[in-house]
Amino acid sequence: LSPKIKRELQPKLKLKARFLSQKYKISTPNLDTIISTVLDYLEEHDLINEKSYVDYIVSKYSHKPQAYISRFLSSKGLRQHSIVKDDTELLKDILSRPKYQNMANTDYKTRQKLIVSLIRKGFTYDDIKATIQLLS
Repeated sequence: LSPKIKRELQPKLKLKARFLSQKYKISTPNLDTIISTVLDYLEEHDLINEKSYVDYIVSKYSHKPQAYISRFLSSKGLRQHSIVKDDTELLKDILSRPKYQNMANTDYKTRQKLIVSLIRKGFTYDDIKATIQLLS
C-alpha cells in the first residue's frame, strides 16, 4: 500500500461519498465534517504522513533527476521538503546510451538538440556540460 497525503485523499473521499449517497439515496448534510474527521483519524494513527509520501516518491522516481522530483512534489503541494540527490551518476548512465555516444563528433546543431532533450528531462545545463567534458 503506497503512502498517501491528505490533499490526495480528500477529493477521492468526497467523490466516493457523493456517489454512494446518490446510489443509496442517503442525505448527509455534514459530509465535509465526516470526511475531515476520518482524515484526522488517519493522521493521528500515522496512516497519512507527508514524510513517508516524500520518501516513497523519491525512491519510486530514483531514475529521474532531482528537478523532476521537486516539480512533482510541488505539484502535489509539498514545497517545503528538500531532496538531496546527486544527478551526475544518472546523467553518466544516460550519456552512455547509444543515442549520446558520439556527442563529441556531432555537429553543433545536433549536439544542441541532444543537450536540450536532457534539459527537458530535468538536468541542469551546467551538470550536462560538466559531465560531457568529463566523459570526453
